[in-house]
Amino acid sequence: MNLLSYRRSLLQEENAGRDLKSPAASFTTTSPFDSSLVLTVLFFMAFFSLYIRRFSNISNSDESVSGRRDSPPRFRTSKRDGVDASTVRSLPNVPYGGDSKIWSECSICLSEFEERETVTVIPYCRHGFHPMCIETWLSSHVSCPLCRSTQLFPVADDVQAANG
Repeated sequence: MNLLSYRRSLLQEENAGRDLKSPAASFTTTSPFDSSLVLTVLFFMAFFSLYIRRFSNISNSDESVSGRRDSPPRFRTSKRDGVDASTVRSLPNVPYGGDSKIWSECSICLSEFEERETVTVIPYCRHGFHPMCIETWLSSHVSCPLCRSTQLFPVADDVQAANG
């Protein structure tokens, strides 16, 4: 027996005497949760979340169609969640200056109004804005940008009481 084979046999005997664990054995899991179980639970949670959202939106729209809501809508909204374009066009425009100097700037773009500039007024709250600013705002919102009132026009009974 040569020296190289003798050393090899000594190393083999030495390693055989040790009870070494393989690296693969150290990564075994003893967790009660299986990865497929976790994926299944996540799938069902996502499914039921979408299911609830879908049917909760239908029930809200059914309420507005059947008239079960407490108060009637004050204006028609478009599909983009803003005010209808015809409603925005019906807002009155007044020239800035004289008696209409109750506002100093447009609260949307924050620039000051100039003399004889056209200002669009929300009749209910009497706040004024640049026509393009308020048109852009109301295309995606349903409230006054300054006071957040959702009513744009006074109720017809209130107008008649004030006039007569």
